[in-house]
Amino acid sequence: SLIGFLLLAGFLHLAFPRVLWGAAERARRFPWGALGVGAAIMFGVPFIALLFVVTLVGIPVALFLMAAYAALWLASLCVASALLGGWAARLFRRDLSTASSGGSFLWLVLGAAILFIGGQVPILGWVLFWLVAMAAMGGLALAGTPRR
Repeated sequence: SLIGFLLLAGFLHLAFPRVLWGAAERARRFPWGALGVGAAIMFGVPFIALLFVVTLVGIPVALFLMAAYAALWLASLCVASALLGGWAARLFRRDLSTASSGGSFLWLVLGAAILFIGGQVPILGWVLFWLVAMAAMGGLALAGTPRR
C-alpha cells in the first residue's frame, strides 16, 4: 500500500539520507548508465537465481538472491521517488541540498505520488514506471562506485 511504502521511504530518508538522495542524483546525472545497470540487475538476478535452482544444490543461494532482490526492488522504488521528487524540486527551482530534512521528505512524498499515480496510466505510465524504477535500481548500484 502507499502508506506502507511512505513509511519505508521515511525510514530510509531518516536512516540513510545520503544513500537515498545520492543514488537518485547518480541516476539523474548518468541516466543511460543507470538504466543499463538497472536493467542488467532487474533481469539478470532472477535468471541467475533460476540457474541456481536448477542445480538443486544452489536452492539456498537462489532464495537468498531473491530475498536480496526483493529488498533492492523496494529500496529502488524509494530512490525512484527521490529521483522524481528531485526533478520536481528542480522544476520549481528549489535546492534540495539546502532543504531541511522535513522539506526534502515532502519532495520524496511528492515523488512517490508521481510514481504511483503515473504508474496507473495504462501502457505509457507502466512503461515510464518501469524505466524510472530500472534507472533508480541502477543508480542505487552505481552509488557505491567511485565518481569520475
